[in-house]
Amino acid sequence: MLRPRDFVRNLFLVAVLSVQPAVALASIPSSSSLELKYFNARGAAETCRIIFAIAGQQYVDTRYEITPGTMVSPEFLAAKENGDLDVNLSRAPVLVTDEGIIGQSRAIE
Repeated sequence: MLRPRDFVRNLFLVAVLSVQPAVALASIPSSSSLELKYFNARGAAETCRIIFAIAGQQYVDTRYEITPGTMVSPEFLAAKENGDLDVNLSRAPVLVTDEGIIGQSRAIE
């Protein structure tokens, strides 16, 4: 089973070293599911989204809507209360994989 660290290494090979996606992503199981959780805005998760796009990697892009003028997100607050973000000290972004959850945008990249 592919570890999150291996997945990130493969994305690095594609994005930075310009290795062919078919070679770098060959070890990612087709049944592996990924979900990136962040606000509906550019920011800490934008580089992760770009890396996924370059790699052609399928993932679920869960975006927490922000109420204009208040910077409040009911979906984000609900995720915090449910413990969905506990691995990242109740902060976003997080990447949910079949093997576990990765917090911090630099670790995801």
